[in-house]
Amino acid sequence: MNNITQRVCGFFLFILGCALIIPGIDCYGIMPARSLEDITLAADNIVVGQVLATNTLWNQDKTLIVTEVKVSISDVIKGDFTQEVLTVEFIGGEIGTIGLKVSDTPEFQANEEIVLFSNNIKDRPLVQKITGRTQGKCKVQENLVSNIKEVTIAGGKKVDDNGQVFTEASKTIPLDVFISEIKEVLVK
Repeated sequence: MNNITQRVCGFFLFILGCALIIPGIDCYGIMPARSLEDITLAADNIVVGQVLATNTLWNQDKTLIVTEVKVSISDVIKGDFTQEVLTVEFIGGEIGTIGLKVSDTPEFQANEEIVLFSNNIKDRPLVQKITGRTQGKCKVQENLVSNIKEVTIAGGKKVDDNGQVFTEASKTIPLDVFISEIKEVLVK
């Protein structure tokens, strides 16, 4: 290997090592599928909104790449979030030619409408983290045939009684039904 290749490999190994040993970072082998009830109860805030922008940057120590997503809030389903814009932050993203990919982190596109499950970050009141990883972000789309807004709910990995891992498929349901299901969980 040439010197540049060794440096690049060393850098990525360093980043991987940091992600595994820094306290407070959840590490999983597979993303377990969580029920809507579980994610609803775990979230501090559940909102409907539109992605305004994403911004990828280095963390304060310049050891990890993080992405911030700004979401314009149109409806608060759970929580007492009173601001017009919510910011979520997660590990991963690309800066120039350097990238860090976290497999169970949702992707965000500017202008997409979403339902977002999030939790407060201690000592950072204006920033949230995503609850339920990929399942914590549900894309809202207009069904062109029925003209009804629908939500796509991400699947995940499950383990059966025999210890076999299988993938639960994503599913799509009407937005109003999804919100009703969340509200039913909240009144239990």
